[in-house]
Order: sequence, then structure tokens, then C-alpha cells
Amino acid sequence: MSKRICILGAGVIGLTSAICFQNSGYSVKIIADRYDETICSRNAGAIWGPFLSKEDKKAYDWSLETLKVFRRLSENPLSGINIIDGVMAANFETHMPDWFKLLNQNHHYDEKLPVGYINAWRYSVPIIDMPKYLDWLKRKFLRSNGVLEKARINSFCEINDKFDSVVNCTGLGSIELCADKELYPMKGQLIIVSNPGINYFFAERGNAKELFYWMPHGNKIVIGGTAEKEYSHHLVDEIQINRMINNAKKIDDKFKKSVVISKKVGFRPCRNSIRFEFDKKYKNVFHNYGHGGSGVSLSWGCAQSVVNEIKAQ
Repeated sequence: MSKRICILGAGVIGLTSAICFQNSGYSVKIIADRYDETICSRNAGAIWGPFLSKEDKKAYDWSLETLKVFRRLSENPLSGINIIDGVMAANFETHMPDWFKLLNQNHHYDEKLPVGYINAWRYSVPIIDMPKYLDWLKRKFLRSNGVLEKARINSFCEINDKFDSVVNCTGLGSIELCADKELYPMKGQLIIVSNPGINYFFAERGNAKELFYWMPHGNKIVIGGTAEKEYSHHLVDEIQINRMINNAKKIDDKFKKSVVISKKVGFRPCRNSIRFEFDKKYKNVFHNYGHGGSGVSLSWGCAQSVVNEIKAQ
């Protein structure tokens, strides 16, 4: 008889963890209080690359494993993942990110620098259409006899004795569920615009409050963004929206033909370090949350590590 696993949370970390357990022969149930448009993962950019999480060997290993999986999944047109060429640029003197070495690519940029930038590098990475990707993950989970229950869990004592193991992937929900004072929301804003004929991505180097990037997804482009610490309201900041649109037009004037489709606000689950450990009180509960802006980029490597930890328990 297969062991019973409960995953709390249906974002990218929860769904990916659930599938990795299924792949290892476990019977898996996901319990989540929501899996609609308000879930954090649906409002992500999203591009592969560690961001707003601690850059250490563990994160690099998880990122590299996730990169390998994304490259395989990009062969499936239903996954929402595409490998796209693009540019990272900086408006200050700096070096290219250390994690570029994971890509094994030539990053030389020999064209005219984008307006306002003094450094630039080329690279090619997976770009993820998050609504499409999350729907694909959910379908994959359910097709493999997974069970998805909509419910709110207020304490681990409600469920820990009903399953062999519980994996907490609730993200910002752990502020209340775990009384985690290290966890906080990092607000991000996105604009979805019509694609005027742009087939490359652009990403600004740095971790400043005012980020800037765009990512093409077929006939639409996601433009971002912000990284505003400890904001809890979902109100769209029109000043930031205008900044992002104007930045895009300055770098590529094709954006002058774009039409705004929608505006989104989301919150990244940030923490000084990812909580990746067994609970001290509930010995069959494992915590896997606080991935900051790197949840997508670390997802598959991190999820498989959770499976390995529980197998070794």
C-alpha cells in the first residue's frame, strides 16, 4: 500500500511537490484554501533565474535541476514553457550574475546598449506562462489519481494523524499557520499587453524596489515589475504602471503599438532563507516555503529534495 502524503498549498511549489511524490509512488492529496487568480504563482512573471532568495549551493543545485526539467517540458506545447533568447542589462557598474555559469552559454553582447544601460549580456532561458503552466500541472496531478480539496487548515493537528506525511507549501499562508515572523510579502506588479512583434525578453539586473522586465508569451507580453517590501494591499499603482510602459517604449519602440490587456498585483513569499525542514513539534510535517521570487526557478529541484528527505526519515 502506498504511503499517503498531504500537500498544503496549490501554488507552483505545492503542485510540483505533489507530482514529484506521485512519481515516487505515493498517494497524494492537495489541500488548499484557494487555487484561483489570487494565488501568488499565477501572478508571477515568470523567467527561470534565482531572484529574491538566498543564493547558495543548495539554491543553485535546485535551480539547475529545475532548468533541466523545464528544458524537457518546453518540448510540450501545452506546458506553457518556451526557451527564449533575451537580454539582461544593468544601469550601474556590475558583473553578470553568478548563476549565469549554470547555463554554459556565451553571454557576449556586441550590439548598441539599450537606452539608459551601461552593461548587457545575452542569454537563453525558459520563460513560463504561469496561468497556462499551473493549469497544466494541475491536470497532470489529477490525471495521476491526485485529489484536490478546497479547505482551510488552521493547525497541523487537524490533519497530521490522517497522513503518513504532510508537506507545508502554503507560502505566505505560513505567516498565520506557523506564526512565522521571518516571512513577509513582497509586492509585485505586472501589466499584460498585446505583443507588437517582439520575440525576445528583457530583464534588468538588480534587486531594487523598481524592477523592469518583459517576457513574450505568444500574442501577449508580460511587463513588470516592482519589489515592494511588506505591502499587503492589492491596489494597482498607476505611477508604477506608467513607469513600466514608458521604459518598454524607450528600449523598443514597437511597444508604442501595444494595447494594455490587464494589470495584476501579486505577493512573493519572502524570508531570509527558505524554510526547508521537518517541524520540531509535528515530526511528520515538512516545511517547504519562503522561496521569494525564485519559487518557479527552484520548484522541481526543491520538490525532489523534499521527497528525498521524507524517504530518508
